[in-house]
Amino acid sequence: MSIDIGPILKYWEYINENMTVELEDKGQLGRRIHIFLGTGCITMSPSGRPDGTKPAGFQSYWEFFQQKYAESEKDYIQDSDALNLLQEIILFNARSLAYLHLKEYVKSSMDALTNLHVVNFLVRHNNNYTEQFELIRPHLQMVYQRALAEMSCYQKHYEKALKYLVQGIEKIDGFVNESVVLSANRPSQEIKILSQFQSDLESQFPRLSRLALERELKKAVEEEDYELAASLRNRIQGLVSSP
Repeated sequence: MSIDIGPILKYWEYINENMTVELEDKGQLGRRIHIFLGTGCITMSPSGRPDGTKPAGFQSYWEFFQQKYAESEKDYIQDSDALNLLQEIILFNARSLAYLHLKEYVKSSMDALTNLHVVNFLVRHNNNYTEQFELIRPHLQMVYQRALAEMSCYQKHYEKALKYLVQGIEKIDGFVNESVVLSANRPSQEIKILSQFQSDLESQFPRLSRLALERELKKAVEEEDYELAASLRNRIQGLVSSP
């Protein structure tokens, strides 16, 4: 059985751009997240597995399979288990995006980080779908880095926010360099989102632009690209001498 990841990525892009999110407090019944789209409404639990189920009594399939495979001598994840985890990634990512809209950045980053752990686990232990899971990585990394950067901006730690954005772009570039399938399907949208965030920060806080150039200069020197290093030094000097 094959998996077509393309529609999943397009769906994530669609809900990120078109969702409206509400957090409802039902008292003793707890809180519920409502995601409104043009096609209807999705209701999610704010903790545990987003659909509120407990597979085999665990908070998630991820928790269940961690124990299942830890107790097994097998180093290979069955295809049926991999597909269950993929479905769970889709749920957790939708909630992570919803938390971004609600400005609950810690919870958004936690869901995104869980997804990154899951997909890394799948890439290592299921050879049948390695390429498909690799295609998901850039989006999940983007959501995680974006949540961390948004949280840092909310706390007025703008330099830290910039570092998270640069780190995210570098990690996604690293995925591309290590993966044949990503080299052929470059995740331009994810890089664009983080780069635009970075550009907005640097234009709002010119001091951050200098920090970014200094990082590029350090990298150019390490790679012995002295022509680029000289150009970067001139740009930094221009920022220093400008009023």
